[in-house]
Amino acid sequence: MNNQFQSSARDLEDIHVWLLDDAPVTRQEFERYLKWISPADRVMDIGSGAGRFLEVLRSQNIPAFGVDLNEALAARAHTKGSQVLIKDVLEALEEDAQGVTVFSMIDFVEHVPLPVLLEILEKISKIKGAKIFLQTPNLESVIGMKFYFHLPSHVTPLHPFFLKRVLAHYGFEIVDEWTSFGELPWTGLRKWLVMKILNGLFGPPVAKMFFQGANVSMIATSRGK
Repeated sequence: MNNQFQSSARDLEDIHVWLLDDAPVTRQEFERYLKWISPADRVMDIGSGAGRFLEVLRSQNIPAFGVDLNEALAARAHTKGSQVLIKDVLEALEEDAQGVTVFSMIDFVEHVPLPVLLEILEKISKIKGAKIFLQTPNLESVIGMKFYFHLPSHVTPLHPFFLKRVLAHYGFEIVDEWTSFGELPWTGLRKWLVMKILNGLFGPPVAKMFFQGANVSMIATSRGK
């Protein structure tokens, strides 16, 4: 039983490794984030995983490194030429954040307990002018809720309403926000007709749940302390 448990624990630790589909990474996937990175910026990609964002940053000659506790995922990133520190993010923020101006947390915040996320935000909030990139399942949409329950490693559901209040509490100003992936694909008359039917059947608040994207993204800047 003990050996079985240990084997299961190792499988859970590497769950993201055997779920990877190795789809090609494109600049377009991260285009909106890239617009907020200046030539003087240095990026810490928190929860970098297999290094998809790092790969794009490297292709744009943007100084960046990742932080992740999953050794198997970090190894995948290393094979693509990305630098990833295998360490706890709070430790990395204390020891490796010098000169870092952008902290990306793309598909990361839902994987950590809320107290840990709050501590991360508090530490970053003390860096004047720091930028944070957040992306998490959009719990305002039906498909976003579906995305949240895709993985057992999702432990903290974060509604956009709550995220905005938390960012404001720690002195961050949201400068950009959008939803992506899974929005109603139709345009023009077809889209208008579908939304008209949904609004008529359920009302605007519920109809909106069927329209928004699966992920919500926010870019915020710190006022510093």
